[in-house]
Amino acid sequence: MENATHPVFGLLETASNLLVEAAAYAVGTFTDDDLTSLISRTEEAGRLIDAMRASGAAEMAERSRYELGDEGLSFRLGHRKPQHAIESLARVSEAEAFRRMRLGKAIAPRQVSPGVFLPPTYPVVSAAVQSGRLGVESAGHILKALDVSAPHADSADLAEAETQLVMEGQYAGADSIKVQASVWVAALDPDGAEPRDEDIRSRRGFWQSRGKDGMTKNVWMTGPVETARINEILIEADKASIPRFLSEEDRAQGSTTVPVDDGSGDERVEFVADPRTRAQRHSDVLFGMLGAGMRASADETGGVRSTTTVLAVATVADLEAGIGTGWIDTAEEPVSIETIKELACSDGYQTILLGRFGEVLYLGKKPRLFSPAQARALAVRDGGCCWPGCPEPPRRCEPHHVIEYQYGGPTDINNAMLFCEAHHHMLHRSAFTVKMVDGRPALIAPPWLDPQQELQPLGKSRIQLTSSVRSRLNSKRRT
Repeated sequence: MENATHPVFGLLETASNLLVEAAAYAVGTFTDDDLTSLISRTEEAGRLIDAMRASGAAEMAERSRYELGDEGLSFRLGHRKPQHAIESLARVSEAEAFRRMRLGKAIAPRQVSPGVFLPPTYPVVSAAVQSGRLGVESAGHILKALDVSAPHADSADLAEAETQLVMEGQYAGADSIKVQASVWVAALDPDGAEPRDEDIRSRRGFWQSRGKDGMTKNVWMTGPVETARINEILIEADKASIPRFLSEEDRAQGSTTVPVDDGSGDERVEFVADPRTRAQRHSDVLFGMLGAGMRASADETGGVRSTTTVLAVATVADLEAGIGTGWIDTAEEPVSIETIKELACSDGYQTILLGRFGEVLYLGKKPRLFSPAQARALAVRDGGCCWPGCPEPPRRCEPHHVIEYQYGGPTDINNAMLFCEAHHHMLHRSAFTVKMVDGRPALIAPPWLDPQQELQPLGKSRIQLTSSVRSRLNSKRRT
């Protein structure tokens, strides 16, 4: 290929030289303010680079189209496909090269004939990515949601979804945008999730392929309901104080001998810790549950009774209308109201309905420890850990007294909010404070982070987010 002469390379060389100079500074010498600014500003620069990577990858794909044959750019570089050329030039994985190609195509103008271009399919996403305001990970979640909704959504509603998701994506993390994108998919579907339920069910499956050294690779594709059951089993296994389905070898490895405290000089075996990795523990628990199920249901036509409880949540209005969507704790995809009705009769599920405003039952005075029923109500209202940006689901969280119990705070759900263990610990030891406002949790950052001391609403109940999105869309239609 000819030597590159475009003026952009002078700019890139200047930028690279400046970045080399900047990278030479030892971050260990930074103040706290400098370090937080460094992380934020380097990400801003990285987003611009990511946009250029995606645009370049898409153009490589365009110049390597199949119909160009041996005149295609990737072929002339010695590669069969454009992603292989990008993989070689950028030294990234084939999967990453393909992801860049796909994103770059989505944000590029659409060529309808030689020299004639139309705006990108999703212009708001395109502008935000190319200006560095939106990260490529968040953009990928948004584009996927818009593509899923496009065949059946009104064009104005789809544009509203794009605008709102991009706006949120400039301030929220990619995990949060993934949740919000799934909420918009549910809200934009006028028929509810039932058609998607059937499509997902038709794609379920289990495959095996022989691996190396006697191992077998198992691939199990499951829908939201099955995924939620599996997740609950694994979460329960991670939280168990006594390890389940532990082999004798692993028990021996995790045990030690300690002297008996009676002066006899005898020793006893004491179990210290589960020696298995998280992946090994999950494998043992799932296999153990399969064995237990086979033994329990050997003479039955049905299944084995579940030891876990999965939350299935819907609004009363959707349930009465028979349309709309519901959400299952620990599963990312919404499900149809028919699935919620089915789960209401299933063992191992707790179906919870919300009123028009998402209100939950006031349970009155209780002991200091929150009851399982209260924890389920909080799971519905808060949708997981209340801490901003935390993705932990309700089953990995614990209730926190807003007004501390020792100061007279009641053990009621209107004096409680959910936090994962890490953020519960952080709240008790940091300058952040929380309070309840109209029955909903809110956070106040310390003065050095927020001089205005504004209340930040907390919680990410997907059923409430879905209702809010629908209200927004209905309001715009009326105007």
